[in-house]
Amino acid sequence: MSLDQSKYPENNPFSLKQNNTNYKYHIINEGFYSSKNKTSWGRNKSHHTVECEIEYEQDGSVFIIRFEENSQQYVLNSKKSPTAVANDYLKVSTVLCSFCANN
Repeated sequence: MSLDQSKYPENNPFSLKQNNTNYKYHIINEGFYSSKNKTSWGRNKSHHTVECEIEYEQDGSVFIIRFEENSQQYVLNSKKSPTAVANDYLKVSTVLCSFCANN
């Protein structure tokens, strides 16, 4: 992971490179963590965008992924972990993409 912190806060947003992927972050307010983030990857027909969110409830956190496939909106959630809902997303999106490619 590479991060140049020497230019913060002048460089806001700043970039982070990890595992051959570039991420761009914008600091809203120091000490503030947004519970909702959006990320996208791919190009043209294989372009994907997901919105990840954490809802805080009394009995624990709910990890949520929202995405759209063929103009249909989907919401997945898990109280287990962010990884659990991400794995659910991978399973569902694979099935949806396979179905769409055959129609």
